[in-house]
Amino acid sequence: MTESRTQAVLPGTDFHLFTSAIADDEFEVLIAPLRRADDQGKRYPVVYAPDANSTFAWIVHTAGTMMVGGELPEMIVVGIGHPIGSILTEPAALQKFFQARTWHLTPTAGEAGGGGGAEKFLGFIRDELIPFVDSNYPTNPEDRTLLGYSYGGLFSVYALLNNPEIFDRYVAGSPSLGFDDGVIFQHERASAASRPSLPVKLFMSAGSLESEKTLSNVEQMVEALKGRNYEDLDLTSVVFPDETHVSAIGGTLSRGLRAVFQG
Repeated sequence: MTESRTQAVLPGTDFHLFTSAIADDEFEVLIAPLRRADDQGKRYPVVYAPDANSTFAWIVHTAGTMMVGGELPEMIVVGIGHPIGSILTEPAALQKFFQARTWHLTPTAGEAGGGGGAEKFLGFIRDELIPFVDSNYPTNPEDRTLLGYSYGGLFSVYALLNNPEIFDRYVAGSPSLGFDDGVIFQHERASAASRPSLPVKLFMSAGSLESEKTLSNVEQMVEALKGRNYEDLDLTSVVFPDETHVSAIGGTLSRGLRAVFQG
């Protein structure tokens, strides 16, 4: 980490600039404690979310509103982004965003190359970011959530299958499971062969207007996980009617967080 300061990204949000030795990259980490009062003795669940350049504000407002409405507990939201500028106003920043997320959120290089950094990115989260957050914020180390969408959803599934013990709750919205010829299904088979237990809550979703291949892949992954008969896997899957890959984000955030925190 090279810099820590408070920045007015959102009111009450802390800004930290990390240089990761594991992922060999620089990250903007945004941390929003969503709590009604400063209770010195209380510890809070933490939601970790990649793609913070595009989704952090959306996640914070959704979770915060649901918290006020009594539908979610108080929590700390950690957004993992990149110091690239505004993806809404700067074309160069948007291109850097796509390049960075393709590299960090995918398990292999893929057909067009440019991917394959998921293992190192997960190592950064596990060995560098989580210890920092746990040391500087009132976290509950036994209650962590990973929330990802699209490539981020693929990364959520990758983390679940390779290091499920890092997080207790997983949200995988419209996961790009077809990436590199569906290589993530190889990870699923290897995971099933190596562990009889998967004690997590998982929410997986897609929009009904997404491609048939995307919907088929999500259905296939859901059925594969259910078919393993993990007694301790709590799996919820939803296909949102009349929603596309883009428009299903809102439903994924609200329904996904509610599914993994309630029940």
